[in-house]
Amino acid sequence: MFYRCNLNDFIAQNVFDESQSDFTNEVNKIIPVLAENNASVLLYGEKGSGKSYIASCIHRQKCKTVDNFFEINGKTCSAEKVREIFGKIRTAGKLNNFLGERFTLFLGCADRFSLELQALILNFIDECKKAG
Repeated sequence: MFYRCNLNDFIAQNVFDESQSDFTNEVNKIIPVLAENNASVLLYGEKGSGKSYIASCIHRQKCKTVDNFFEINGKTCSAEKVREIFGKIRTAGKLNNFLGERFTLFLGCADRFSLELQALILNFIDECKKAG
């Protein structure tokens, strides 16, 4: 299963005024729904729309921990850093749990991933699926 959440549309549908909490209430309603299943979630929206924050909230709701939330940012993360992250997961013997309930991989600025980084990520996800 796959869920798609466009934060730009979500924000546009709610009048966001700091004196009101409509936006926050709506976001807080959707997080448990997304966290209660093993579906992939695509969060997209403009810079600063809260994608990383919402992804970490879903992770915390689902896993009851802040551990094992990995953010890979296409602007700042090198292929070497990604290899290091994936190496830690492999070393821990957690490949079969990576796509399950224990790990979250947040890909920020994915449009800026180098071809090498794209290949690393896709190969790792494939490796996890085979292990699980």
